Amino acid sequence: MENKNAHRDYVKAEKLMPSRIKEVRALLKDKHGLDVPHECNEFIARCLRTKDGALDKTAKLVVAFRQTIIDFEKWDAKLQPTLFDHMYNSHAISGFLQRDREGHPILYFTVGKWDVEKMNFDEAIFACWMMGQYLVADSMDVQRNGFAIVFDLSNTTLRHAWAMKHWRLLSLAMWMQSGIAGRIKAIHVVFHSKIIRTIYAAVKPFLKEKMKKRIMFHDNLDCLHEYIDPKGLPDFLGGKLEPSSDDCIDKHFMKRLLQQDAYFKDMTVRSLPTK
Repeated sequence: MENKNAHRDYVKAEKLMPSRIKEVRALLKDKHGLDVPHECNEFIARCLRTKDGALDKTAKLVVAFRQTIIDFEKWDAKLQPTLFDHMYNSHAISGFLQRDREGHPILYFTVGKWDVEKMNFDEAIFACWMMGQYLVADSMDVQRNGFAIVFDLSNTTLRHAWAMKHWRLLSLAMWMQSGIAGRIKAIHVVFHSKIIRTIYAAVKPFLKEKMKKRIMFHDNLDCLHEYIDPKGLPDFLGGKLEPSSDDCIDKHFMKRLLQQDAYFKDMTVRSLPTK
């Protein structure tokens, strides 16, 4: 019965979507002074799904997302996935086929494979952001229900810590909460050290209570497995799969991501203020 009710609510929400989009567009113009192009209607629909149809929250999310793009432009961001193919192809940043026990898709980031000689901290943020952004854009289910993240901090060195621009952490905290126009339902941190705890302590005061509750530091992999079935995880996370196997990494998603240069270019052009 619950599934039937959920499906009925979903169908009803989609039928109302055109009128809801018009209401959000009017709200953006009247309250926030933004005249959003009609080509952005699908993006507004995505934000409506993320915010369960709440008009004011949706408008605020659109504004926050636009500000993220503006900030990235100030950082001289190169939002082209193909520029970071070495990070994606090495599985330093990847998507798992496995979902967590709540049914959320999982993105995996390992700091230890971040080559600070090839990519600075800003670029690492851009690579992670594009992956999360496209995951949400690619699936209405993810727009409604969100996704999970596993941060693997094994093999993290002082060199990685020094490469992190601490003055960027506040911006990173803001991105996590509203800059991706999607729901991060859980962040699992494994193999962490005192350095990471110290960095997190600096960011924590700027996080909303809801986000704080979703960030979990696991002292061992058994704790992680309470949230994610290890059967579908790579061996270094306590699973039984080869890290690069077709049963572990969502290679089709990764391939599509690397074909989205034009998508991100168009998004940037539409988001920046006209001069």
